[in-house]
Amino acid sequence: MPDPHQNSGLVRDCAVLLALGDTLAGAAPLNWSSERSIFSWWGVRLGGSWLVAPTNRVTRLYLSDLRLTGTIPAEVSELTELRILDLSTNQLTGGIPPELGGLVQLVELRLAENRLIGFIPPELGSLANLEALDLRFNQLKGPIPAELGQQTRLEWLSLWSNELWGEIPTELGALTSLRWLSLGHNRLTGTIPAELRSLSNLHGLFLNHNQLTGDLPPWLGTLRNLEDLDLEYNYLTGEIPAELQHLSSLKSLSLGRNRLTGRIPLQLAALVDLERLYIDRNQLEGGIPSWLGTLSSLKQLNLERNKLTGSIPLKLAALSDMAKLEVLDLSDNQLTGEIPPQLGELTELAYLDLERNQLTGGIPPELGALANLTTLDLSDNQLTGSIPPDFGAMASLEWLSLGRNRLTGVIPPALGRLRNLKTLDFTDNYLEGTIPAELGALINLEWLSFSGNQLTGGIPPEVNALPKLRTLYPAED
Repeated sequence: MPDPHQNSGLVRDCAVLLALGDTLAGAAPLNWSSERSIFSWWGVRLGGSWLVAPTNRVTRLYLSDLRLTGTIPAEVSELTELRILDLSTNQLTGGIPPELGGLVQLVELRLAENRLIGFIPPELGSLANLEALDLRFNQLKGPIPAELGQQTRLEWLSLWSNELWGEIPTELGALTSLRWLSLGHNRLTGTIPAELRSLSNLHGLFLNHNQLTGDLPPWLGTLRNLEDLDLEYNYLTGEIPAELQHLSSLKSLSLGRNRLTGRIPLQLAALVDLERLYIDRNQLEGGIPSWLGTLSSLKQLNLERNKLTGSIPLKLAALSDMAKLEVLDLSDNQLTGEIPPQLGELTELAYLDLERNQLTGGIPPELGALANLTTLDLSDNQLTGSIPPDFGAMASLEWLSLGRNRLTGVIPPALGRLRNLKTLDFTDNYLEGTIPAELGALINLEWLSFSGNQLTGGIPPEVNALPKLRTLYPAED
C-alpha cells in the first residue's frame, strides 16, 4: 500500500479496489492484495498515458479476458480518476451499475462479451469525455437511451448483439464525432432516422439483423467517409438509391435480405473501391449489369435469390477486371443462356453458386482450372452434355453439386482425385455406365447421391467403405 501522507488519493483507490476485488472476480483469481505493491496488481495502471495528463492515481483498469465471473460493483465509480475501464471478454453477470455515469473522466468503457443483463443505464449519457462505448455481445434489453446522444466526443458506439428493442433514438444524430456505429443483431424497429445524416465522420454503419422498415434513405449518400454500410436482414423497401454513388470510400455494401425492388442502379459503378457487394434475397429485377465487371477491387458478389433475368455478362468473367473475385453467388434467379467459359480464368474464386436458374448448354471444362474453388453448385438448371474430367484438378473442392440437370455420359474417374470433397451430388440426371471405383479415394466424403440416374453395377465396395460417409443415396433409389 502507498504512504497515505504522500498520496492519499492513491490510498483511497487501493482501498476501493481491495473492497470490490472479490465481487468482480467471482470464481476467478485476482492477485490484488495489500501484501504486494499495486504496481504488480493485474490490470491496474497508474498515472498518465498518451490519453491523459500525468497523475499518480489509478487511471486504467485492463481486466479483459481474465475469466471473471462476478458482477460489476457500483463502487468502481469511486475511482474518480479512471479514464479506461475494460472488463470485456469475461463471464460477468448482472446489470451495468448506473453509478458508472459518475466516472466523469472516463474515455473508454468496454464491457463487451459478457453475460450482462438489464437495461442500459441512461446515466451513461453523463460521460461527457467518453470516446468509446462497447457493450456488444451481452444480453442487454430495452430501448437505447436517448441520453447517449449527449456524448458528443464519442467516436465508437457498439451495442451489437444484444436484445434491445424500440426505435433508434434521433438524438444519436448529435454524435458528430462518431466514426463507428454498430447496432446490429438486436430487435430495433421503425425507420432509419434522418438525423443520422449529420454523422459525417462515420466510417462504419451497422444496422443489420433488426426489424427496420421504410425505404432505403437517399441521404445515406451524404455520408462520404463511409467504408462499411451493413443494412441486411431488415424489412427495408423501395429502390436502391442512386445517391449511394457518392460513397467513394465504400469497401463493403450489404443490403441483402430486405424487400428492395427495381433494378441495380448504374450509378453504383462509381464505387471503384468496393470489395464486397451483397444485395441478395431481395426482389430486384432486370439483368445483371455488365458494369459490375469493372469493379476491379471486388472480392465478393452476392446477387442470390432475386428476380434477375438474362444471361451472365461476359464482362463479369473478365480476368483483367475481376482478378480478385473470391465469391460469386448468382443462385436462385431466372438467368438463362450458357455458363461463360471465362469464369475459369478467375483464379482467386473460392465459391461459385449458379444453382436454381435456367442455364443451358454444357458445363465449361475451363472451370476445372479453378484451383482455389471450395464450393461449386450448378444444380437445378437445364445443363446438358457430360461432366468434364477436368474437374478432377480442383484440389481444394469440398462441395460439388450437379443435381437436377440433364447431364449425360459417365461419371469421370478423375473426380476421385478430389480428396477434400465432403459433398457430391449427381441426383436426377441421365448419367449412365458404372460408378467409378476411384471415388473410393474420397476419404473426406460425407454426403453422396447417385439417385435418379441410369447407372448400372451397384455401389463399388471402395465407396461403401469410405470412412466419413454418413449419407448415401444409391443409383437404384
